[in-house]
Amino acid sequence: MKLKNIINFLEMVQHSYEGIWTADYQNMKTTNGKLFDYCLKAGLIETYTEDVQGYAEEYADLSSLGSELLAMHTKAEQAEESKREANTTFGVVKSLEQAIDMMKRDRKNSDKCLRETQEELARVRRNPLLKNGMFATPESFRSLQDYTLSFSDSERSAAITCAEMAINLCHKTIQNHLEAN
Repeated sequence: MKLKNIINFLEMVQHSYEGIWTADYQNMKTTNGKLFDYCLKAGLIETYTEDVQGYAEEYADLSSLGSELLAMHTKAEQAEESKREANTTFGVVKSLEQAIDMMKRDRKNSDKCLRETQEELARVRRNPLLKNGMFATPESFRSLQDYTLSFSDSERSAAITCAEMAINLCHKTIQNHLEAN
């Protein structure tokens, strides 16, 4: 059984109004029949009997294990999406870093640029952000990103979100400080 097929089957069971009628899945020659049998034996679904107009009808619905498996699958998909977004953001940051490096090289020999930089540095009196000695300082944004990507799938999304929010807050604070000076 492929995990994708099992997940699709469990999602179908989850979205059925009041469980699925087991009689529809008794043919073991069909894919759905095989999936039903596999999920039942694995404890991903469970059956129950219901009285329908005087007849006992057997239905199946997700077990708690099946529900947990679907929840983990959803979290994994969300983490993959967050990872793709983080990689896109990293690509933009890398492009900006390269553009800044090119500008620095072009302006490196300019006396005017040097003078402006020295004047700007003179205006900035102190760092507006206080350092928290309880935490290590990464060597670069790349090392910070590598650290956030080292978390497990369930924690990675939160780590990336918090790190990127902290970077945005630092940017905003420095920008406000520069504009005030």
